[in-house]
Amino acid sequence: MGVVVQAPPSLWSNPDWYESIFGIILAVSAIIGVGIKYFIVNPLQTQAESTKEQLDKIDGKVSEVRVEVNSIKIAIESINQQAKSAHHRIDGVEHRVTRIEDVFFKNK
Repeated sequence: MGVVVQAPPSLWSNPDWYESIFGIILAVSAIIGVGIKYFIVNPLQTQAESTKEQLDKIDGKVSEVRVEVNSIKIAIESINQQAKSAHHRIDGVEHRVTRIEDVFFKNK
């Protein structure tokens, strides 16, 4: 009689093996997902929130500067109007002085 050698069962024929591999893949994927969220997503989210706060502060400062610039423009316009008025008055005085000089000094 001959010896019958039987090969070990194929891994693909054992359904428990499929479930084990699926469980391992699922667990590794979950660990990788948690790692990505903890080490990559959370720091980026924190940085984005910090950047948003800083941009809000900058926006507030820009608004303040805009108000100051507008008030400076108004003040400059007022000064220009006053300078034009003063220049007009000076021209009038100069004209009167010239007329007075013509009357008093040319007659002598």
